[in-house]
Amino acid sequence: MKKIIFFVFGPIVLGFLIYLKPMVTLWDFKIDDYIPDLLWAFSFFSLLSLLNLPVHNSTPRLILCFLVSLIFEIGQIGPIPGTFDFLDIISYSAGILLSYYMLEKLCF
Repeated sequence: MKKIIFFVFGPIVLGFLIYLKPMVTLWDFKIDDYIPDLLWAFSFFSLLSLLNLPVHNSTPRLILCFLVSLIFEIGQIGPIPGTFDFLDIISYSAGILLSYYMLEKLCF
């Protein structure tokens, strides 16, 4: 249960809190625009991984998370409301890979 709180609910709450505070600009790069996306992807992959223990083959989960992220972001060009941003895709990818690395090294 502690792993689910740390790896799943913690990032979602942190991302929500980032949305509530004023924008932080770092070298003309608004981190508030991308960190919540990274945290969402981190939480999504963590949830799938923790529900499907043990992690012997994470490839299907990695593919699923990357595909869901891409579909939602590319869908913003068309039917899904929002603005397509390539940096969002990088944020999603970083969150998924960070979760994968942390779960592999710290938990399994």
